[in-house]
Amino acid sequence: MWSGPDAVNIVNIDINHYSLLMNRNMELAVSFNPVQSAFNILSSVPNDYGHYDISGYINRVNDDYYFNRDTIASFVVVPNPGFVFSHWVGTGAAFVIQDTPVNFHLVMNTSFVLRAIFNQNS
Repeated sequence: MWSGPDAVNIVNIDINHYSLLMNRNMELAVSFNPVQSAFNILSSVPNDYGHYDISGYINRVNDDYYFNRDTIASFVVVPNPGFVFSHWVGTGAAFVIQDTPVNFHLVMNTSFVLRAIFNQNS
């Protein structure tokens, strides 16, 4: 929202663009309201010892998975031969819920970075 004695001179071009003829000194201020994103991102960090398959996302760009806010991200861990899944690390690690030894889920109420850690099978 624009304010100040010269705010009346601002021309709204479209939803994100405004115009103002600066032919003299003017006094303006603008205030912004934070907009909460309609989706959250899960950034998957790959490694050489296994991976995890992700489902529930609405879009994927490289290793970033986009989810509608407050939806469920489901994972199936897939260790490479000779390795076993150990644990999760990253900003979402504390929030991952284990359903079975290889199935997990996470409520996407914010954006997270997540990496599966695999150990060599002994």
